[in-house]
Amino acid sequence: MKFSTLKYILILITGIIISGTPLYADTESSDDFDSFGSFTEEKASFNIKIYTEYRGLISTYREQDLEDIYKKHELKTNINFKYGLPNFYIQGDSNIFLLPGFISEDLSSEYKYSNDFPFKRNGTLTSEYAEIDLRELYINYDKGIWRFRAGNQVHHWGTADAIKPTSYFNPFDLRELLFKDEDTELTIGVPSISVLAFIGSDSLELVIVPLHTPSRVPLTGTFWGLNHREGPFPVIIDEEKAIRPGIDGAGAGIKYYRNIKNFDTHLSLYRGPDKEPLFRPVKTVSSPDEPVSILVEPHFNTVTMAGIALSNTYERFIFQFEGVYSPDKRGVVDTEIDSAEIESLLPFDNEKSHYFAWSAGFNYFLPFSPSKEGMLTAEWSRSHLLNDKLMKPFLSDVITIRINEKFMQGKLETYLTVMLNRSASLYVITPMVKYRITDSVLSEIGYAHIAGGNSSYYSGYRDNDFIEWRVRYEY
Repeated sequence: MKFSTLKYILILITGIIISGTPLYADTESSDDFDSFGSFTEEKASFNIKIYTEYRGLISTYREQDLEDIYKKHELKTNINFKYGLPNFYIQGDSNIFLLPGFISEDLSSEYKYSNDFPFKRNGTLTSEYAEIDLRELYINYDKGIWRFRAGNQVHHWGTADAIKPTSYFNPFDLRELLFKDEDTELTIGVPSISVLAFIGSDSLELVIVPLHTPSRVPLTGTFWGLNHREGPFPVIIDEEKAIRPGIDGAGAGIKYYRNIKNFDTHLSLYRGPDKEPLFRPVKTVSSPDEPVSILVEPHFNTVTMAGIALSNTYERFIFQFEGVYSPDKRGVVDTEIDSAEIESLLPFDNEKSHYFAWSAGFNYFLPFSPSKEGMLTAEWSRSHLLNDKLMKPFLSDVITIRINEKFMQGKLETYLTVMLNRSASLYVITPMVKYRITDSVLSEIGYAHIAGGNSSYYSGYRDNDFIEWRVRYEY
């Protein structure tokens, strides 16, 4: 499939949206709906919500030309729909992304979605300047105590707010680190089958993911591309590659839920691909008029994990904890770079290790909140490989604090988020304001200040402070 084919597909979809189709539809089919062959008098309903959003991003780095400050102009359309009966329906939640380079490469900036034009295993179509993301698209069927789903799904396992160790299945879209929309962009849907059984007040869920879908990493040469050196050598991050189809590329997990003495308790087991990439230096590469660099591959391995997640409500607090243990998580051996012997050192070795990870935190409803919805959220997440020879895990020691409040009958929302990555000596402060101009128009502006990071891969992001704004129209 060529890039022009994707362009024609997107033009057709855009034409359908603009043509005046009732986007907040709630219609009923005139025919009776046959649920797996059983006749029913109920009517199938169709609900659809669509919004289009412009997102702009300006770098505030002082030592750059004025024309270089605009790092991203993006148009996003989100389509969320549901069709069927209460017990048998199709659910979808998809995104369409466009950059100016989609119209003309003369308008392109340094930001792009992909270096090639792959068709991802979860149905995502992506190119340099356009992307169709079928994040959720599944069939749901309920029968008695059973719920069956098949298709692209986001599995909401875990109780933590920010980093969820027991959320095994859905990889991250890290092309903008953690600055993607938390609700519709940060986690990637995976093709999977899930079976949920309600046993009294308890539940038991089985999830099977037959094909591996890898986390996506920042592209070299873009605003979020890694700017790091291993010794005297610049680092180039290769694009992510999925594990080949087979036993190693398939994943399965089971979770049991029960309320024990007012604690919501989730016990889980998982065997399958690790969603966290292992950044492994593999070889040197060179180009004309460029210095010799080290190519780092985002590598994915199969892991076994056992986890527990807890939550409890006490007065104004909601307390949350979750933790996992793995006997076979792999890490990269931390190797001293020697310029004279670099070829013999590559690729870096990797070894298995016992591994622990946990997140603990709370939500606190502020007593002085004028809207009665103001909240303070705090969370501490840690992960540790017991093999001391290995590099630290990705996001190995993170503290997140957020306070949010609503004003003007909910039209104005304010957020202040502070994230401290202690293992990388990096911190990020992000104030943000949302204002609903009309029932259909929502605006947002925020700023991110990134500082510290004197060591590790994150040191290159200290100059990536930015201002971001969004304007959304809900049809």
